Amino acid sequence: MKMKENTIKKPLGIYIFGSVLMLASLYWFFTSLIDLILFFIERGFKFSLLNFLIVFISSLMLIYSFLAFFVGVGVLRFKKWARKIIILLAVLNVFMISGPFIYDVIYNSWNFNQVIIVLSVVIYSLIIIFYFSNKKIKKYFS
Repeated sequence: MKMKENTIKKPLGIYIFGSVLMLASLYWFFTSLIDLILFFIERGFKFSLLNFLIVFISSLMLIYSFLAFFVGVGVLRFKKWARKIIILLAVLNVFMISGPFIYDVIYNSWNFNQVIIVLSVVIYSLIIIFYFSNKKIKKYFS
């Protein structure tokens, strides 16, 4: 089989980031769903402010996981909107992980494992931001 001469080879990083985002979103979806199910098994359906907040936050995570999955699909299909949203999600990740960590540092309730997780998420998110902001990568998205 002979390949077409005008075939453009697309960067492997786009496929890696899109696939990782889709896999991570599936993990987030199932862990959030399991958290909700276990919450209702343990506490029942009693209405209180605390119960409402827990269900609300878990529901937001479910919505976030759906969004992340579809953005991952969009990245793999080289959609312009997906490139913009993956950058936005990476910025959101930095704030979502850093905020609680800063709170824990202020009140001396952090541990070394938490530092490793926060640093890895922040570094990964910054790599996504810079990678998808690159002009060479931008040209692949229509």
